Amino acid sequence: MRIAFAYDLPYPWHIGGIEQINATEAEELAKANDVHFFTMRWPDMPGTTVRNGVTYHAWYPASINTVYRHGRRSIRKALAFSFGLLRLFGYRFDLLVIDQFPYLHIPIAVAYAKLTGCKLVIRVAEVWSLDYWRLYLGALGGPAHSLAIYFSKMGDSYIANSQKTMLQLEQIGIKRSRIRVFAPVLTKGALDSALASARTKRKRIVFSGRLIKEKRIDAWIRAVGEASRLDSRIKGTIIGKGAEEANLKRLVKTLKLEHVISFRHFFKSKTSLYKYIAESSALLNMSAREGLSIITLEAIALGTNVLLPSDSPIPDDIKEMCTVAEESAIPRALERICADPRQKRRSVPNLERYYSSNVISFYSFLTKEMGL
Repeated sequence: MRIAFAYDLPYPWHIGGIEQINATEAEELAKANDVHFFTMRWPDMPGTTVRNGVTYHAWYPASINTVYRHGRRSIRKALAFSFGLLRLFGYRFDLLVIDQFPYLHIPIAVAYAKLTGCKLVIRVAEVWSLDYWRLYLGALGGPAHSLAIYFSKMGDSYIANSQKTMLQLEQIGIKRSRIRVFAPVLTKGALDSALASARTKRKRIVFSGRLIKEKRIDAWIRAVGEASRLDSRIKGTIIGKGAEEANLKRLVKTLKLEHVISFRHFFKSKTSLYKYIAESSALLNMSAREGLSIITLEAIALGTNVLLPSDSPIPDDIKEMCTVAEESAIPRALERICADPRQKRRSVPNLERYYSSNVISFYSFLTKEMGL
């Protein structure tokens, strides 16, 4: 089968949750299929390259500083990616898998599917409310919300990353029979390798992800700073890159927390990241916008305590596996979690449904259901 993925943020040139899922699925499917990935051209990325069996087609230069402008996705870059998808018409695919972001590309994907007989699958990580669209785009939020709903209804089938997202899709008018829940975010081999090499836990709180406003890393910094005042041995590490990096470093300096909080860019390998998390006391996630939170699931799988504020948007079935506290109580909760430097790893619940080894069987079921 010939399969195409299309998303403007390609992993590992750009690191994030959706990017990781797309790469995992494409690479697993490439073991038995001809898989192509259409995307923007990020720094150090060739125009055409093959990685782990997947052929990448990249155009129009992109970087964190150009894709994110003023704390938001650049509309100009979204348009460039969307019109660049006209390259699809030079190929014939049986299945096209796209993410719903940045929305403007969906009509071109639909046109390609209708003209070639290809089936279109739209992956959905989260469904934004009208209020959130207005917060994100101001006066343009209302029209953008309407367009997003209209475009989102154009797929043949949908993959939601959680039950919560599936319910949100139903609420905007998509039938449940067209939605499947699937999120292959855990690689058992890398997890086992990290756990085998991990040593004693340290009094360390971690964050890992894109440094953008929605992650509320400013609140994370303040919470870890307060925890360090309760126990001076508590340290924090922010792992990642993003548009807010300079602002966050300034905040740490302003709060005089340079001796408490350190920054580092993403690890080169998943195993190294997993080992670092496994040796940490807790992962603190203060994000205001999460469809699933892969890093939360990864920390749970590594037996590391995950602490969330009580109003976290993370789905309830994942929230139940975490420690939840009112935001004002988080510093004290961090102190308690770190109280025993030799604390044992938490028991790990059954996370089999999140393993990447399920990709081929899932897509085999999905494509048969779609008549392929």
